[in-house]
Amino acid sequence: MGYEWGGGLHASFGSSSSCGTVILLSPRQAGCATRVETDHEGRLVCILFKYPQGNISLCNVYAPNRPSARRDFFNTLPSFVPGSAPCVMVGDFNCVPDSGLDRLGASVSASPDAGITELDRFTSAHLLADVWRRIHPCSTVYTWVRPNGEDASRIDRDQWWDNIKLRIKRYAIQYCVTRARRRREKFSKLCAEVKFGDPSAVIALQTYLDEKYHGARVRARVEAVEAEERPSLRFYQSVSSSAGDRRVPSVRAIDGTVVSDPHGIVRVYKEYYSSLFTRGNVDLSAQSDLLRGISKTVPHDVNDILGGGITTVELWKALSKMKNGKSPGSDGLPREFYRTFWAIIGPDIRAVFEDAFQNGLLNQSQRLGMITLLPKSGDPLDPHNKRPITLLNVDYKLLAKALCNRLALAMPHLLVISRLVQ
Repeated sequence: MGYEWGGGLHASFGSSSSCGTVILLSPRQAGCATRVETDHEGRLVCILFKYPQGNISLCNVYAPNRPSARRDFFNTLPSFVPGSAPCVMVGDFNCVPDSGLDRLGASVSASPDAGITELDRFTSAHLLADVWRRIHPCSTVYTWVRPNGEDASRIDRDQWWDNIKLRIKRYAIQYCVTRARRRREKFSKLCAEVKFGDPSAVIALQTYLDEKYHGARVRARVEAVEAEERPSLRFYQSVSSSAGDRRVPSVRAIDGTVVSDPHGIVRVYKEYYSSLFTRGNVDLSAQSDLLRGISKTVPHDVNDILGGGITTVELWKALSKMKNGKSPGSDGLPREFYRTFWAIIGPDIRAVFEDAFQNGLLNQSQRLGMITLLPKSGDPLDPHNKRPITLLNVDYKLLAKALCNRLALAMPHLLVISRLVQ
């Protein structure tokens, strides 16, 4: 087959009657394949390609039919994917992520979607996304159909690296590490030149220390300092102490016992806030009376705006109203990043939100928040004396602010503005 093809061929061979996966490479691409991983059962081929612009992995899989074997296959899949480069994964997965959209009729298997949890864990870790489903969020198309037409499923899927934010974060970290190393080298060089009495080095060293001081002020959240005040050791220690101050060493459980192990602390706070924020019973009669008493309505033109698709102009206005210098979320991208590159990423951000409205679900990173517990007055062991603050990603806050701006158009038509006269 390789001779007839004329290019590169990498395969994992099964038996003469079942299994077997292969990736065919054109003669031009064959020389870029630097690493090949295969299993011994004909179910997996992964290739790492190296290009001047960067690396990329290509994987072809054929998952087992048996549920238990399929779970084991997806659990061992990470060990075969070479490197941490962006990945394209294709093949026959023998399970579907959404039975309602991707499966028709009764499956021949007692556990038709066994292994989907293990596969989702792998795709989340490698930031893969189902490209076809992203483009066609509500379509029902099947890649396998039983001859009688009673059963069908979409078990062959193409996946693509779909988290540009993580790549940007990695590039930024790499850049900062390199920049920090160069700054340390510069500092050592300036100190050596100062020892030799170079007057220009004294000025350059002073400028360097002023820049370092400014960065420490930002990290310590210091808004203002006294004139001519110089940084001290205690000041620089305050920069790194804030994170330690927020740690929770122990907490008192509902039965009065004091819990100190990390897992137990998380369990106590989870139980406390789950109980605190659980929705109570609603008096449907009172609710109906309240709704019947609302006589005001939103004009049709405002209602059209409320229900219309999100626009790039709306997002830009919301972004312009957000403040600089705020902590970013888990993706590490602050407001300044979106403002600087808005001309490039603005249309893509709008498309991401449009897809979220169509699918009824935001991206995983937009649904992720980092919760910090700030102490209040009172017993520090009592969960009630901690105030939770959630750090959200900027793109989520951008959408929330744009929607709030829309609601602001409707509020004057719904609320009665009265003036209290004393």
